[in-house]
Amino acid sequence: MAARRGDVHVDALVAVHLDLAPFDRPADPARRREEFGRGEIVAAVRRVDEVQDDGLAGAQPDRARVEIEIGERDLDGPGLGLNRGRGGEQGERKQQTGAHDDLLILPPAPRLIEQMRACAYSQGRAQTVLASLGRSGEEASMPAAIPPALREAAKVSKAWPYEEARKLLKRYPDGPPAGGIVFETGYGPSGLPHLGTFQEVARTLMVRHALAELVDWPSRLIAFSDDMDGMRKVPPGVPHQDMMHAHLDQPLSKVPDPFGCGHDSYADHNNGILRQFLDRFGFDYEFLASSDCYASGRFDAALKSVLRHYEAIMEVMLPTLGEERRKTYSPVLPISPRSGKVLQVPIEVVDAESGLVAFEEEGERIEQSILSGGAKLQWKVDWAMRWVALGVDYEMSGKDLIDSVTQSSKIARILGARPPEGFNYEMFLDENGEKISKTKGNGVTIDEWLAYAPEESLAFYIYRDPRKAKQLSFSIIPKAVDEYAQFLAAYPDQEWHKRLGNPVHHVHAGAVPPARMPISFALLLNLVAVASTDDKKLLWGFVRRYAPEASPETHPELDRLIDFALAYFRDFIADSLRHRPASAMEAAALRDLDARLALLPGDADAETIQTEVYEVGKAHPFESLRDWFRALYEILLGTDQGPRMGSFIALYGIANSRKLIAEALARE
Repeated sequence: MAARRGDVHVDALVAVHLDLAPFDRPADPARRREEFGRGEIVAAVRRVDEVQDDGLAGAQPDRARVEIEIGERDLDGPGLGLNRGRGGEQGERKQQTGAHDDLLILPPAPRLIEQMRACAYSQGRAQTVLASLGRSGEEASMPAAIPPALREAAKVSKAWPYEEARKLLKRYPDGPPAGGIVFETGYGPSGLPHLGTFQEVARTLMVRHALAELVDWPSRLIAFSDDMDGMRKVPPGVPHQDMMHAHLDQPLSKVPDPFGCGHDSYADHNNGILRQFLDRFGFDYEFLASSDCYASGRFDAALKSVLRHYEAIMEVMLPTLGEERRKTYSPVLPISPRSGKVLQVPIEVVDAESGLVAFEEEGERIEQSILSGGAKLQWKVDWAMRWVALGVDYEMSGKDLIDSVTQSSKIARILGARPPEGFNYEMFLDENGEKISKTKGNGVTIDEWLAYAPEESLAFYIYRDPRKAKQLSFSIIPKAVDEYAQFLAAYPDQEWHKRLGNPVHHVHAGAVPPARMPISFALLLNLVAVASTDDKKLLWGFVRRYAPEASPETHPELDRLIDFALAYFRDFIADSLRHRPASAMEAAALRDLDARLALLPGDADAETIQTEVYEVGKAHPFESLRDWFRALYEILLGTDQGPRMGSFIALYGIANSRKLIAEALARE
């Protein structure tokens, strides 16, 4: 078995010793998708040995080789992977270098350790390792070859990712900087990640991919966690509230993990959950934690610059504060040498070049270096310092941070840098119209959405109308699923200029899969409702009547959608169904419909049935056809909205639908 060379960026690899069970890869494609997801490479580690072959021995003694078995990548499914993703890149490499070569070089140890420690990676299937084989360190990735027709259409496309990407072309008219374009997204791990957090990463990657379609510039994305923030209050719903209160004002990276699942801190737990879901989508990113950047000295040069320009920064910040806050405000927050808390106290710059400041704690004057983790910055100053230290070119943020962007941009200029490009998106709102908050825990979490709908529906919803406030609640999930399917079906027949405005182009980073969903999610929900069963085999019997070519084996995505429909109906619809009796006029129309259905063959198609439904509505004194359809939904289905009745009757069957009508007429 010979090691492949040149196909994986290798940097400081170490041997990892694991005692793992053999890799049990299900034969059934649907189970493979269920267990391993899409756009990912799943590897079972068989054995870890030091590399002894002539290509890696000697000069690289800290590298390792791992004999593994690679799980199939879902090439025919709608796997997400903006900018091809880490898993997607490795899948592509395997195609180029030989699909049966099973020697793999592990990613850098820190990233592997991060992944293995995430809760979902360690629970239930300890024998599998999700090997996200992205580039390590700070290497920027080059875009894949772009078709000329696509590139020409991208130059004039009005889709928002291209409009944002063109800002970077204006920023660098003579070409990109040496390190490539740096995108950044920020996350505060004070609470569990929610979709408001996730959408910023997804949207930023859509801009990154749009840039790659415009020009051949290298780029990378930094997903930054501000885990040095002091915990000002304990989020509701988190276990061990007393313990958490005992650690108020300590950096989130120092607060113990209340969930007891082996993470070093509360921030580490939440960061792991965020990375887990970013990896699930195949996103290509570099994760950075504020605590690591401060402690390692990565921010030291920028921190010294903050001290040199301390007075100028104060002149920016003080006018934005109230009178009382001005008296105690400091852009630098020392870490207490006694309690480890993040202190909000005035400071005195003693020596900017050595990073030395002075402050008082409990009446005692303390001189302390702010370098290497001795302090953190107030967040607006911290944001600007981070832009400078990391060379950030693009970062979007919520509309609620417009003033913060203004202040941080001024500070970045004081520190000698140009603020990044970006735009302010509107906020997601919960079902009560209130802003979603990590601390409040309102809205929908990432895992909650994915319990009721496939991944692509989430990315689709995130893409659309970023400058409009949108509700983020469970009620919008079915519509998002079906609208995604509609746009997916339209994509193949569109010209490039239309394709680039189609959300699915950005959801799938241009690698749009074929549309293979013969039944809508709404139709499945209504089927589950009237069938009154959670038996998938019985439901598949109805589905095959409507789509004879479909089966769990040939359409695993439909099989999965049936699972989602069962779960969504159980949790959100079952208790809300209310069948009302028909009025005399509606009853006459139902009898007419029943008579017309009786004359149709049992295998009549949806369009033929829909025509009869229309004719009944026009033959009776409804004010509009909409009133007729609403009556059908409310009387037959127990809801105020529903699918095309022709499609529903074809799916449920004419005989079964006539029974529904008879039951409804019996309720008069």
